[in-house]
Order: sequence, then structure tokens, then C-alpha cells
Amino acid sequence: MRVALGRGWWAVWLLFILAACDFEGLWESGQYAVYRIDGGPLTAGITEDGSSFHARVVGDILGVGINETFFVVETRPPDRDDSEFHVVEISRDAFVLNVDEIVEGPYSERVYEAEAARHGWPRIGRRF
Repeated sequence: MRVALGRGWWAVWLLFILAACDFEGLWESGQYAVYRIDGGPLTAGITEDGSSFHARVVGDILGVGINETFFVVETRPPDRDDSEFHVVEISRDAFVLNVDEIVEGPYSERVYEAEAARHGWPRIGRRF
């Protein structure tokens, strides 16, 4: 009986913690989303079931682009006015992968523009 009661308290505690998080979804396409948790920085990530997220890029996100093959995130580095681009090949991505295993870049705007057509990277379609 004591074990069952202990499990019940853990479930209540978990629900309390999850309810305390302020989640703001700003954009979603397929398994990718841009969101903000508890007023923190914007995060671009992959979702497993619409409620579990794994970050791919965190920071000053300016925009995202997506096509059938790639997910691209444009960011502004701290203390700079130029843009950087981070690229994820969708077919290679999986929820369990870490950022360093799947995110390519950052690429400067000049390199991104020069390579986008050759690789089939999408244009930024949604701005924040």
C-alpha cells in the first residue's frame, strides 16, 4: 500500500511541475516548432508527440524556413548585427539526437546565400 501511495504522490508532483511551466508555441510545421518556455529565449526544436520538445537552436531567433528536406533557423549572435543560419537535414533527424549530432552551422549569411541553391536549403519563410 505504501508503494502505491508513493507512486501517486510522484504523479501529482509531476503534474504540478508541468502545470507551472508557461509554454508559448509560436510556430509549428510537421515535427518542428518554435516556442518559448517561462519567458526564456526562443527555442527551435523537434517535437515527438506535440508535447515533448528537444531543442535544436536556442537564442535570438529571427526566422525559420522549412521544406521537405531541410529545416533552417536564422539567429542573431550576441553583440553582432549580422545573421547566422543553422541547418537540419530532416531525414537524418530524430528526437533522441543531440544538437551537435544533427545541426549544421552556423553559417554566415554570405555562405548561406551562396550554398542554399546548391543544397536545396529553404528560404526563411516565417519571421519572429
